Amino acid sequence: VERRRRRVCVAASRVSELEVGGSAVSEGGVKESGVFSGQLLVEKELGGGGVERTYDIRLATRFLADYWQKRPVLFRNALRFFSSPLSPDELAGLACEQDIDSRLIIHWEGLESQHERAKKGSHPSWELRIGPFVESDFQDLPEKCYTLLVQEVNGHIQEVSDLLDHFRFLPNWRLDDVMVSYATEGGGVGPHVDSFDVFLLQAQGRRSWKTSYTPILPEDENLISDCDVRVLKNGFAVSEEWILEPGDMLYVPPRIPHWGVSLDDSCMTFSIGLRAPEKRELVRSFTDYLVQNKISSREGFVRDNTDDLCEYTVGRGGDDGEGSTADPGILTKEAVREAQRSIREILDLDDNEFARWYARYVTLPKRESLGAGDELNTVVSKSEATGIVAEIASGAGVSLRHREAAVFSYLSSECAGTDGDVLYINGESFPLTPESNGTAKLVCSRKVLGGAALQEQLLKDPGFEKLLVQLICMGLLYCVYDDDA
Repeated sequence: VERRRRRVCVAASRVSELEVGGSAVSEGGVKESGVFSGQLLVEKELGGGGVERTYDIRLATRFLADYWQKRPVLFRNALRFFSSPLSPDELAGLACEQDIDSRLIIHWEGLESQHERAKKGSHPSWELRIGPFVESDFQDLPEKCYTLLVQEVNGHIQEVSDLLDHFRFLPNWRLDDVMVSYATEGGGVGPHVDSFDVFLLQAQGRRSWKTSYTPILPEDENLISDCDVRVLKNGFAVSEEWILEPGDMLYVPPRIPHWGVSLDDSCMTFSIGLRAPEKRELVRSFTDYLVQNKISSREGFVRDNTDDLCEYTVGRGGDDGEGSTADPGILTKEAVREAQRSIREILDLDDNEFARWYARYVTLPKRESLGAGDELNTVVSKSEATGIVAEIASGAGVSLRHREAAVFSYLSSECAGTDGDVLYINGESFPLTPESNGTAKLVCSRKVLGGAALQEQLLKDPGFEKLLVQLICMGLLYCVYDDDA
């Protein structure tokens, strides 16, 4: 299977390709507050010109203890040699494709030119336009103060997907997507809060960021009315303000207000989002599972307590009804308890069953369009897949790569209550045998599974060949040659 890159054919004439590069220092060499000390994200050079994207274990531990879901922090030179793998033109091309979520946001009030503001017409101060777009859409934009945002670029561009290996100190199932934005001077999405953790990597150009240290709860989120963009009406109290250069990265926890504004016409930002399960959706999905799997059609109702009916509803008294104590309107304690017992019976899942449900839930694709129609994710025949595994076993320099944007995770046999570990990919479960020790951990360890490690595991695990063939046939793994990995 050849290594391919998705072709992006459509270019926007108003968005020009610009050079990327350089590293950042604080303004005037002055020490800044709120800046992380140390190189968290690490790039190690491998033989043959390859690069291993990883992290510093000690610094990752410190980051999680001191900042994760607590307060924002800036990483200067987080990826000092980072170069954007796609140009603004290519990003605009992705925004023109049917299966990709994209948006344009225009801040009309930020425009200085009266001529440009005149284009606003009846538009609100912030205007949202939803893709997919066509080339002429980019010609009908103001000179400044707009931003183009494209979701799930890691599902379509291999090099963007590779960025996620730097963040393997966080669980695979928490990694949501990489959104890429391009903005002209003054462009941004306004002061806002997100319900997820996000790392904001500056790819090219410069952007100013303002953040607070005080979270805004949903009930206190006062938004501009009659506006399709979720912009905080009164802004927020600014605790920190930074200017990010290419290679710098800002971490912002959930519900922390922040506001980024492009300082030039070459600004590209990569937003690595990590979404935790939302409690309302978690309960809703779990309830659906219970309804489908825990309620028998023959016992799908709450039974009445006969003694309770006789005592209260029928009541006591003479045969002619004289002196009757009948009370058909009462909802008795026993009736309430019976309904409560029914609910508790349905909810009475053992820990293993709940773990198996949860593993399916958190590995489901976050968006329906993930990888759909991508050349890189082509499903192959069983004979071709068997041939690929044979090449790996022979040491022919073949590696396997995760399908772009697929979620790989696993449960230990103890947690799943099964004989062997259970691998989960995009909501599908793959039970392993007790002899498959280390297989699930290896498959989930990183984007590219090296040929040498795969070859070694094939010798240890008699069922590994069958698993690899199955995953290749399903398009969840695909072949790359080590020179290209």
